[in-house]
Amino acid sequence: MKSPTNGAGSPAALGLQRGEEAEVRTLAEIRATLDERGALDGIPFMPEMERFAGRRARVWRRADRLCVEGAPTHRRLRDTVFLEDLRCDGSEHAGCQRACLLLWNEAWLRRPGDPPAPAPGAPAARCAPAAEGSRYFCQSTALFDASTPMPVWHPAQYARDLLTGNLTVAELARSLTGSFRSKVKALAARRTRAERPRRTPSETLGLSVGDWVQVKSLEEIETTLDARQTNRGLEFSPAMVAYCGRFFRVAKRLERIILESSGEMRDLKDTVVLETVVCDGICARGCPRANVLYWREIWLRRASPPPSR
Repeated sequence: MKSPTNGAGSPAALGLQRGEEAEVRTLAEIRATLDERGALDGIPFMPEMERFAGRRARVWRRADRLCVEGAPTHRRLRDTVFLEDLRCDGSEHAGCQRACLLLWNEAWLRRPGDPPAPAPGAPAARCAPAAEGSRYFCQSTALFDASTPMPVWHPAQYARDLLTGNLTVAELARSLTGSFRSKVKALAARRTRAERPRRTPSETLGLSVGDWVQVKSLEEIETTLDARQTNRGLEFSPAMVAYCGRFFRVAKRLERIILESSGEMRDLKDTVVLETVVCDGICARGCPRANVLYWREIWLRRASPPPSR
């Protein structure tokens, strides 16, 4: 199947669906699509993405609607997908450890076997710079401006999820139900949260990569949170509730991340990432970003490896 091209000669939208295999185009082809900021439709092609040129990967989900930090509702993107397990390593952004799942405009991809794009007639742009002044510039920080609002009541978004295979009927039902339950719980707890102190406690476990931990109960964790459901500014999100009481190994210590809403680098203490633990989107109407979840050590306890089944 041949990929169509738009009037400028660069690849047009492919309409890729969940589970379909795609191949990342060459750097020359990709750079031919970029503007002076190293972006396409507002989303930058970052230096960390260069190593994936020529690689094949399966589509994880379409990035049609997403959670964005600070946005009151989902945001709409077009002609963009996530590829399985292709995450930013932060190597060109001062070692940011967010490990975001990378966004791929379909113009940067081809179906296996499709021909290369026509050679550009002008010098190709470079990849996006890591910073603009004092603000870091990456896909995460550009996401709000590159997208448009998608109100919760708009029915087309849910029909699109089903038609593109982004969600099955069962997954969509679970995500809508989970999102509704999260809203109800948040409203019910608002009065209690208002009574909590502004300063929240900390605890240092000194966890290392490979250590086993158990996530504390929700009741225990609630005592460490303020009225905004945060501990020292880090949110305990609804997506984390499902992991309470479970056992995991520490994947890495978390020391610095770029804030999506401001582009500022934030240093962290007493915080870790757990193996295989990412947001499943159930409490966020099926958002496909699969963000890595961040755990304060005070929300965990050291544990022995659970018995094998």
